[in-house]
Amino acid sequence: MPRFLVFWKKEEGRRKKEEERRCLVIWETRKNLVLYEFYSGFQIDRLLL
Repeated sequence: MPRFLVFWKKEEGRRKKEEERRCLVIWETRKNLVLYEFYSGFQIDRLLL
């Protein structure tokens, strides 16, 4: 296998990993935000009741 192809494959793998990690971070953040909104809304409801 030519040298640049090996390098390209490595780069491709690294980029894929970074994108997956970024997606995970975004997903985690979004999930936390949704949970936070849900819980704060829940507590407000309990305060109103």
